[in-house]
Amino acid sequence: MTNAERQRRYRERHLKDVDAQGERIALVVTVQAKAALNRLASWHGTTQRQALEQALIESQARIINTLTGEQQNAFHDGKLTASALPSNGHPEPLQGNDTLPHDAKVKRLRSTVSGLLQTEEALHKEARELRAHLKNRDAQIEHQKTMRAAVERERDMAKAEVSRLKSAARGPTCPAHPPVG
Repeated sequence: MTNAERQRRYRERHLKDVDAQGERIALVVTVQAKAALNRLASWHGTTQRQALEQALIESQARIINTLTGEQQNAFHDGKLTASALPSNGHPEPLQGNDTLPHDAKVKRLRSTVSGLLQTEEALHKEARELRAHLKNRDAQIEHQKTMRAAVERERDMAKAEVSRLKSAARGPTCPAHPPVG
């Protein structure tokens, strides 16, 4: 079997996830978007794939929640864009994202970037709060360890004192006169 055949078989096996619902996408993103994806994945304790899926699904849900039933159907058919909504001055839905004028695309991208930056700022704030909480928790744990060590030292000293007092209560021992009892 050639390397190309092995690679093709590998891709066939790994293209779909466990439920055979996965689809491969290949794209190049900006350094900022890649960094944001890394941070989101790290923040949520997930893989980059899971973080991207979550962000996309949540974004879509926010959009769908603002649409009427008919608009939702058009959205799911790929025939509705943000600039095509009547509230934006367009009476009919456009027939795809590629037909948007350049200015509308730029406006949508700026809006998306603005939303992502706000989300990123909120995540940074939450991360700072969590770090502060963890630092406080670490200090509490260190205090507990210190207290536990002090209690153990006190217990050891008390045991030694009890042993000393028992020995003194028995009196001096002499090989010629062993203690009775």
